[in-house]
Order: sequence, then structure tokens, then C-alpha cells
Amino acid sequence: MVGILDGYPPKSILIASRYLIQTNNQTITQTIDQVTPFIWQGDVKFERLRRILSDQAAYMCLAVKNIKKTEKYPNLSHVTCIIHALHRVREFIRKENHQVDRMVAEIKKILLKSARRKQLFRLQTGLELPSSVIVSR
Repeated sequence: MVGILDGYPPKSILIASRYLIQTNNQTITQTIDQVTPFIWQGDVKFERLRRILSDQAAYMCLAVKNIKKTEKYPNLSHVTCIIHALHRVREFIRKENHQVDRMVAEIKKILLKSARRKQLFRLQTGLELPSSVIVSR
């Protein structure tokens, strides 16, 4: 996804989508090199690519580090997603507080199985139920 960094809310545009059989720093580096011509329609302005936003996966960090070493993209910086870090903090808190985690799970079970209970919850609290969360790595 590409967006302009001008201080206004971004209007991001999906430039390309790739399915990688193998994800490592080399395939990420190659993919970045393959998709940048789409941004400027062939006339690649390497100095204008400023940010890569990704998770903290080792292969992403290494890919950006290798790209920066080539000096092909002189103004490039890597920003790791804050959501990934917050997720790790949440997982730690969840792991350390077994009773609270179990209580929340039981309440969710009670509420999610009955439309009437959901309605009562909304009326009593004035809140919507949180969306279902998929716990992953």
C-alpha cells in the first residue's frame, strides 16, 4: 500500500499484492524492487520512498537493513507496527492473570450464546460487545 506523507489523513492505494512461497529477507527485497516501478509508472524515484511499515519479523528487519545498505533508497526508514508490540504486551498480561483471563472467557461464552443476553448487556451497560478476537501467535 502506498500513501502520501503530507500531514493530512492518508488515502492509501494498494499497488500490488504478491503471494510469496517463501518469506525471507531476499524475497521481501525482491518484491519491493519489483513493485516500486508501479508507484511512479516506470520512472522509479528511489529517493521518494521514505517508509516501510511492517511487523517486527526478523526477515522484514533484515530486508530493510539490506535495502538501506545498497543506498538505492537513500531516504528509507523502517517503522515497526505498534499494534504488534501492543499485542505482545496484551499476551503477557493475559498469561500472567489466569483468573481474569478465565473470567473474561466465561462471560464471553455466556453472552455470545444468547441474543437476549446480548440485548440485556447492551441495555445495562450502554456498550456494544467487543468483536470476536482470534488469538494467534
